[in-house]
Amino acid sequence: MNLIIPASLMNIDNNDERTLVDICSKRGLYLSQHHIEPLGVSSFSWSHYWKKKGEEIPKQSFIENPKKCAEIWDYYVGLWAKYPNVIWQLGLRGRTDEPVWTHDPLVPPDDAGRGELISHAIDTQYNIVKRRLGGKKFISSATLWMECGPLMEKGCLKMPEDTVLVYSDVGSNQNFGGDLDICDENAKKGVDYHVAYCTAGPHFVRGNSPERMQKNISRALEKNCTEY
Repeated sequence: MNLIIPASLMNIDNNDERTLVDICSKRGLYLSQHHIEPLGVSSFSWSHYWKKKGEEIPKQSFIENPKKCAEIWDYYVGLWAKYPNVIWQLGLRGRTDEPVWTHDPLVPPDDAGRGELISHAIDTQYNIVKRRLGGKKFISSATLWMECGPLMEKGCLKMPEDTVLVYSDVGSNQNFGGDLDICDENAKKGVDYHVAYCTAGPHFVRGNSPERMQKNISRALEKNCTEY
């Protein structure tokens, strides 16, 4: 195990929180970000950034404020780029761990429109990293969690060719979805598999069974999901 997400909802622009990244980096680990915070930008980081600049906090919407989104993504890429071995997380989600349309009413209501929006955001993020690193090779990933799994299965998402696709289990049953069945077996792939969900059943009950985990991880291995 050589990869770590130092913390969820972590703001690397805060000195105390950045200490976590420093500790992990000194140990030689690969560093990445939670899929709720692509390129290290969560809703908390969004508010912090504009408040620090003394600006009125704009709406966190890639449709309404695409230039503002690109600006803050670029700023945080600059902070993360100071570390070696970063795996850049790409995506577009809502303020919490929910689909982007739950917080932005401007998002199209259809799957094709939603997929196009998320794909455009990911392409923008990818090119920001590429420019910031001056053409240096880098690793990026996109987690197909919740809404992105069905969108991928329907062919509505377009990813950069060398981005690692991270397939995730479905919360209600903790099995991989249909997107894994149709995946390109030659593409770079990984898994985001949960031991338990705090929202899928009552609290204080045992998590996922070892038998189910073995079944699903074996299924992922058959699809060559070994990159991440």
